Amino acid sequence: MIGPIWTGNLHSKSIVKNVKQITEKKQLNTKKRMMKHFDVFEDEADAPLWYYTTNDVASILRMSPPRLDRLFTRFNDEGIPIFRTQFDPTGFKTSASLDAVKEIFLDVIKSDEENDSETQT
Repeated sequence: MIGPIWTGNLHSKSIVKNVKQITEKKQLNTKKRMMKHFDVFEDEADAPLWYYTTNDVASILRMSPPRLDRLFTRFNDEGIPIFRTQFDPTGFKTSASLDAVKEIFLDVIKSDEENDSETQT
């Protein structure tokens, strides 16, 4: 048996925005780090519940993972929403199917390999 599963939003976007505004006015040694977390919380408020990690998807494909920023760029180019997650620095959330995620991964990896080979010649 397992316990209850949370299926609602992780954060209230309006509350996170309010906390960010309050934090911006304060003198805090950790303000920069806190604001980075708040940015992720704000993004994640509209994200799907489940997440992938680049390491897990790369393991399925038996390849090295692409850089997360390159992955985000490709998803955005395709018009597919993608969000960072607070749970893992290599994690991301998307409503795309696993097959679509794998296809984009392969495209990014192929593109990176082509760019690397052009740089070496």
